Amino acid sequence: MEATKILNDIRSKTALMVFVAMALSLTMACGSGETEPTPVPTPLPTATATPVPPTPTPAPTPTPAIPTATPRGVVGGAPSVANSVESVGIHPDELLLKSSDAMSQVGSFHFDVSGTFSVSTGQSSIEVPLSYVGDVQTPDKSHGLISLSVVVFALEMEIITIGTVTYTTNPESGAWEISEGGGLGIPNLADFSLGGKPPLSNARFLDKKNRDGVDVYKLAGTAQFGTLDAAGQESEATIWIGVDDLLLREITVQADVALDAMGLPVGDMGLGGTGTIGLSIKLSDFGKPVTIEAPTIP
Repeated sequence: MEATKILNDIRSKTALMVFVAMALSLTMACGSGETEPTPVPTPLPTATATPVPPTPTPAPTPTPAIPTATPRGVVGGAPSVANSVESVGIHPDELLLKSSDAMSQVGSFHFDVSGTFSVSTGQSSIEVPLSYVGDVQTPDKSHGLISLSVVVFALEMEIITIGTVTYTTNPESGAWEISEGGGLGIPNLADFSLGGKPPLSNARFLDKKNRDGVDVYKLAGTAQFGTLDAAGQESEATIWIGVDDLLLREITVQADVALDAMGLPVGDMGLGGTGTIGLSIKLSDFGKPVTIEAPTIP
């Protein structure tokens, strides 16, 4: 019995020792199971690049501008002979001569003259509308109707000019008469078809444009209408010439006139002395057949 007891004690101690050993082993195993902290690597210092200054781009060498020559004769932008040749390709005087030659070959044309007399009577002034419409048969015949109007008083008179002879109708009787003063102060439109003498002197080119559907040259100069200038003063006129046919399309002129020398019976209207007349003369229907004959004088 005693031996059995001793044996059991030994077994109990042995089992206890084994349990303690196993517990220690388990404790060590659990301790070794803890995750060791992963060391954080110390970042290596980043090298800072030394800034390199940019290479400057060389600026292009400026090309000197070639100055544009100013046409001779142009002062302050005003038209001149030199400017005319460059703009039109022909001298104004030569252009006018060619136009006069073209007008001498048309055979006939229609004219429409409109304008105004500005007349001073005492301390007042009055404007008298004027209209003169008719036809020309080259080289020296014209027939038209002239109309003047002053307030309620109207004057109408037919005019036929053949060469140097002018016929007019009497405003009261309507009968044809030979004008005692010769030609009227209004230009004889047939003169534009004579050729040779241009309607302007000292001409200068102004413009080239489309006017009433026709390309035209615009020129200005001194009017060559002696009948409009009884005082011998120079009058400025502007004309338009067709680019393609060189025919005279329109003339505008303003001049001082002596009404008594106009050949019109304006004295019956209470008008006299001197005044200013502004006219627009438009030409059309070039080459349209026209027959003009001298009237029968009673």
